[in-house]
Amino acid sequence: MQYPKIAFNDIQGLLIRSYSFLPEACYVMLQFTEQAQVRAFLADLLPDITRASHKRPDLAFHIAFTNTGIARLIPQEQLITGFAPEFTEGLNTKTRSRILGDFDTNAPEKWYWGGDHNPRVDAVLMIFAKDSAALENKYQDTIEKLQRYNITEVTRLNTMNIGSKEHFGFEDGIMNPLVAGVGGINARYKAEEEQNVVMPGEFILGYPNEYEKFPLSPRVKTGEKDVFDIGRNGSYMVFRQLEQDVKVFWEFIFRLSENDPHLQGMGPELIAAKIMGRRLNGEPLAPAAEGDLKNFFFAANDKDGFHCPIGSHIRKSNPRDGIDDDPGLSVKMVKKHKILRRGRAFGAPLSPDFDPATMRASENNDKRGLYFICFNAQINRQFEFIQNAWCNNNKFDGLNDDIDPIVGFPFRETAFRNSAFTIQGCPVRKKINDIPQFVFVRGGAYFFMPGMEALKYLANATGL
Repeated sequence: MQYPKIAFNDIQGLLIRSYSFLPEACYVMLQFTEQAQVRAFLADLLPDITRASHKRPDLAFHIAFTNTGIARLIPQEQLITGFAPEFTEGLNTKTRSRILGDFDTNAPEKWYWGGDHNPRVDAVLMIFAKDSAALENKYQDTIEKLQRYNITEVTRLNTMNIGSKEHFGFEDGIMNPLVAGVGGINARYKAEEEQNVVMPGEFILGYPNEYEKFPLSPRVKTGEKDVFDIGRNGSYMVFRQLEQDVKVFWEFIFRLSENDPHLQGMGPELIAAKIMGRRLNGEPLAPAAEGDLKNFFFAANDKDGFHCPIGSHIRKSNPRDGIDDDPGLSVKMVKKHKILRRGRAFGAPLSPDFDPATMRASENNDKRGLYFICFNAQINRQFEFIQNAWCNNNKFDGLNDDIDPIVGFPFRETAFRNSAFTIQGCPVRKKINDIPQFVFVRGGAYFFMPGMEALKYLANATGL
């Protein structure tokens, strides 16, 4: 198959690679003041922005803008085609809360940043470095520029390098779509191509998507007749700070293992694996070739969920071939709802070796969790659809009252989560009731990460 040719030199590098070789990172939220100073600031930053054509930089530096940041740089009357409505509306609104389940403990008024009662966020600077010294040097250099151009640092979000696991102790970062046209996708990916190689227009504006169409892109007037596609080679970025209560998670799991007569004999690690859909080492519960953590199907080998429960986290967030009676149609449909994840952990692990028994007994109350970051060309059809139609949907794929046990939130504005989880089995299923909340939303915003030519335009607003 002939894949589209991608303009790597015009794309910010984070869209193409996750920088696993740059383990230190921080995110600096900004608030703009005078437009002229913001433009001068951007012009000063441009040489530092890492292009996707730079394959292995020693340090990476990126910028993305919220709706308020874009509005300060592009007057509404200049837009011929606007930005996506969900981006323009912003994340901390009643509409988005209803879609995402951001009520009660997740409500924007309780966020650390990005909420109704927090300082406005106009942009985020993202720094990735090979060590902490390099990160701090770049941060201090950036602070000097912020002061020079009278731009306010709202907050600095520090990441924590905890290796290949997430805070509950599971191997993480196993599944991410392969972007068609990005290097290395060839015959050796044949096994993944059908379900995981996704057209670039699902993540990058200006390219065909899985519908064989080009996603809508914002365009601006640059003269009487000239029009500039400011969205091309850019993407919408979802950023949510998710706090994980690791102790409560493992306390709940051990309590089930020790006290629930229907679950005794399973052991805490297997119960946790049923909830996640993978074992702690990343091995999928659905049948797969030995050592293959990525290539497996639900409809073909585990249609009834006897191995990997239908309501498990990995099955809800990526149903693969199992969401439709026709597995082939299911794969095609799921590919239209993929996201490109770029998140990182924050906070120290509750146990250095991620031992479940130690995490259960720990009295450490430090904050820890995940900066969930993902790219998508259409927020409502990708990120919001996954959260709303799959994770938050208690009737997902024939279930009765099972939201995603990890990141699912009820649609109702009530304090009681009242979630259940079903472990399918023969001759009888097992039911876990009243699952507590393990993950809490503590901040967030929708951003747009422009391409390099678009950044040049934003820096001078006089054309290219």
